[in-house]
Amino acid sequence: MTQGVPFILKEWKYSSVELADYLKHVISHNDTMGIYASNQLVCGAATHVNGIIGMLNTKEGFRRKGYAQMCMRSLMKRLAEKELIPCSAAEICNPASVKLHEKLGMKISHTVDYIGSDGKIIAEN
Repeated sequence: MTQGVPFILKEWKYSSVELADYLKHVISHNDTMGIYASNQLVCGAATHVNGIIGMLNTKEGFRRKGYAQMCMRSLMKRLAEKELIPCSAAEICNPASVKLHEKLGMKISHTVDYIGSDGKIIAEN
């Protein structure tokens, strides 16, 4: 059930070894979606404990094939079937992510800066 943990730990930009337990919890208890190609997980997204879709990533060599869009649409559909309103986070400074979210019909509702436990900005929008 937690087979996505190694993928996220390796592929996600904000991943760290310290996140392994959190990722196990998220994948075990929250909605997730993965796309397999060539018998390997090549794209995945998970819903954080706060309900926001995140950790979307596609493995290098499998990008620009529509996997991220397929993964997000499937996860959004699953959430909608549970009568939840799908929401996601994207970095404004990442044009590819913003464009993907626009293709999915999402709109920017607000911008935030993410601050780490050490008080430093992790991601700035």
